[in-house]
Amino acid sequence: MVKCYIILFLLITLCSCNIEEDCDYSDCLPYEPYESEMYIQTTIDKNNDSIPIWIYEGKYDEDNQLIFVDTVTKDNYFIILPLNHYYFVKAKYIKNNKIVYAIDGVYFKKYKRNECDSTCWTVKNKTLDVQLKK
Repeated sequence: MVKCYIILFLLITLCSCNIEEDCDYSDCLPYEPYESEMYIQTTIDKNNDSIPIWIYEGKYDEDNQLIFVDTVTKDNYFIILPLNHYYFVKAKYIKNNKIVYAIDGVYFKKYKRNECDSTCWTVKNKTLDVQLKK
């Protein structure tokens, strides 16, 4: 009889925990991504209403490959790029009647983690900031 109470107590204890509260599925993809959105932050102002940008695969100081060219007309721009690569972006501005370039780069990476009973994928380094500094 004591064994039954112990088993009953264990079952009640185990079943009373709320698994959903202990799991964090925010920023969690249920499938392995191979590409994702990269966000590029620029500065649109009266002197720069359209910003030429160049996106390269590779690190800035190393051999790199130009993969995309566009002209941005909004402060926030996005492009879909393959994951697990280094990227950098170069933006061209006019400041004090001179040409100024803003450059930023990241390693655009996917991460896998276990979240409770699920595999969870997350994408890191999703933003390149080439805003014009004051």
